[in-house]
Amino acid sequence: MKTKYFWRMLVGLFAMFAAVSCGSTPPAEQHPVQPDTGALDAAQARAQVARAQVVEFNGPELFPSEWENADSLFASAERERSIDTVEEIVASAERYNTAADALEALAAMSIARSFENMERALAEARAEVVAMGAEQFLPDVLSHADNTVTDARKKQADGDFLAARETAASALDMYGFLATTFEIKRIRAKIAEPLYEWEPDYLLQADDAIRDAFQRFDDDGDYSGARVAAVQALAMFTALDAMLDAYNAREQVSERLQEVNPQAFEQGDLAAADTFAKWEAGDFGGARTAAMTSMVMYLSAGAAVERTVALEARADVAARQEFNYAQSLFAQADQAHQAQHFGEAGRLFTQSAPLFSASAELARERQLIAEEALRLANERVAESEEIAREAEKILEGDL
Repeated sequence: MKTKYFWRMLVGLFAMFAAVSCGSTPPAEQHPVQPDTGALDAAQARAQVARAQVVEFNGPELFPSEWENADSLFASAERERSIDTVEEIVASAERYNTAADALEALAAMSIARSFENMERALAEARAEVVAMGAEQFLPDVLSHADNTVTDARKKQADGDFLAARETAASALDMYGFLATTFEIKRIRAKIAEPLYEWEPDYLLQADDAIRDAFQRFDDDGDYSGARVAAVQALAMFTALDAMLDAYNAREQVSERLQEVNPQAFEQGDLAAADTFAKWEAGDFGGARTAAMTSMVMYLSAGAAVERTVALEARADVAARQEFNYAQSLFAQADQAHQAQHFGEAGRLFTQSAPLFSASAELARERQLIAEEALRLANERVAESEEIAREAEKILEGDL
């Protein structure tokens, strides 16, 4: 009896223990399932790549309205990006893909237009250097540039757009280098001989500069650097050309100005001195401007002297048509000078000076003719008066 009671009590305690144990065990921890964002990340990356390509190939400037639409789609996708739920991830990915579609279409348009512009620039550059004689004088350089263009087109066809653009730019540098060297050749042929006698050191400096440009091109393959160096050399040669023009203008008016208007001659010399100071400082553009300024100062002063002489000869009255034509050129020259169109001003002053001189000479000739005519007329009057007196004597019977 006691054994049975003990057993029942033991079973009850076991049951209670089991119940308590079961109730105190915590439930298994539940981890939320993380949504997959791979498709969203891929869509975002696709839109970012397309957008960068549009910017790289100048799409915003080439197609402003299309850019505004496509970029607003991208901005909206960036602003509304969410990974809180699967539905929001899907919606975000769709927004990025929509933006990517628009941006990729715009990138294709931008790339196509950029290469159309590049092809046009290449064709124009090549035509220019061929017209200058590249096929005859520098065929190897021209051939190298042409081959570089072919290489650029191949890279474009292969979809390597950045490399294609870089290669095409190198070809443009080559054509530009050729054009610049031919312009230097033209100027040098004009100025070399007189400069050897007048300023040989400056000519040698300019020659060294163009040799440096060729070295960059031939030895270093630095086509952009060669083009820049050639442009610098061209600045030197154009400055020398202007300096020679100023020197010739000075020689042209020197004797006349020193006799009639020495102050104007000295002012021209001061401007010429500024030319040399700027050259020595390496400011070749400034040297050219200073030289052209001094040239115009010499020529305008020379023309003004001839104008004064013409006025003193009364050419504005006695040779009005000729004087007015010279005066018109003189006024145009002065306007060009004020506008700093130095070449045109120098040309017009040079034309007006001898016309003023010619009008003065014509006025003097006409004055002499008029004086002779007046003398003859006075003689005729005197003869007529004498004849009248003789007739009167006959009528009065005095003869």
